[in-house]
Amino acid sequence: MRWSLGGFRPWLFQRISAVYMLGFLLFFMLAIYSCPPTDYQAWREWFAHPVMWMATAIFFVSLFLHVWVGLRDVILDYLHNVPIRLVVLISLGISLISLTLWVFRALFTVAYL
Repeated sequence: MRWSLGGFRPWLFQRISAVYMLGFLLFFMLAIYSCPPTDYQAWREWFAHPVMWMATAIFFVSLFLHVWVGLRDVILDYLHNVPIRLVVLISLGISLISLTLWVFRALFTVAYL
């Protein structure tokens, strides 16, 4: 099986990532509403917990991959000039990878430093 540029797999991935992100945001809002952290140290301890750290990391990876699939489809549909399309897709990919690395650095800093 190979990964296709269009079709069922990207559609399914976007739906699965959207469901995970919605569940995470509902959990996050409920947790903040029911027992809000009172200061920076409480926030830091909350995000340093391995389960919360991993759930947050998965949320951001899902978010950035969700963005990649959606914007890639828009770019492929509306940019017909192949060299411009390639530059835009590469720029988008580099930007999303950079954001992912930045988020992991921030989460690592909160959890371990």
